[in-house]
Amino acid sequence: MCYTVDNKNSKKVLSDKLKRPFKSDQEALEATFLSGFAHPKMCMVKQEQPDVIDIARWGLVPGFISDAAKAKEYFINTLNAKADTIFEKVSFKNSIMPRRCIIPISGFYEWRDINKVKYPYYIKAKDQEITCVGGIYDYWVEKATGEVHTTFSMITTEANPLMSKIHNLKLRQPLLLSQPDAEQWIDNSLKKEDVIELMKPLGEEFMSAHTVKKISPKTADVFSEEIKSEFDYPELALYDSM
Repeated sequence: MCYTVDNKNSKKVLSDKLKRPFKSDQEALEATFLSGFAHPKMCMVKQEQPDVIDIARWGLVPGFISDAAKAKEYFINTLNAKADTIFEKVSFKNSIMPRRCIIPISGFYEWRDINKVKYPYYIKAKDQEITCVGGIYDYWVEKATGEVHTTFSMITTEANPLMSKIHNLKLRQPLLLSQPDAEQWIDNSLKKEDVIELMKPLGEEFMSAHTVKKISPKTADVFSEEIKSEFDYPELALYDSM
């Protein structure tokens, strides 16, 4: 699944690359190592307002939820939405057609398990400053305050060969979209079959990946660029040669 991302792109870079202005002065959290379990505010381009960059919180709360405790439960369990079941799951089925979004990140992290030892990898779209992830969003109204929260989930697909090697226990990867596919993803005219066709794993030839130093979220400087620097593990090379 996809729970940890590099979200270090500045507003200027995002605006230039996505060719859109920001909707407001709200700020997303810029960090090199950003956990979805902290439910950070992140940038997105929404299907309903495709000409601007908006801000939403990671962890989708469906609009039909009225109880704050129930909302918190959903918040924790909806960081990702599986493409395979997105049209059936109660949490997601009402959003997939009318409320799709692009989530622009710099890259993401996954862990490879070798004999119960985990090795972290940094993965991104090859030769691209921005990696676009397909997602869905919804609005939840907090009854106590009347505040409207925009929340989102990142969609995951089955893994391509590269990601099957890295994410070798779950065999999943985020729905990574090329720039043309990203624009199509938020097109209001798409039919169900068009959406299903877009929810395919991006080919490994369009991705780059390398191992990084083992990371402790409790002690690491999550804003440091060094976190995503390449780091070699000789035992991995030996394992792969066997």
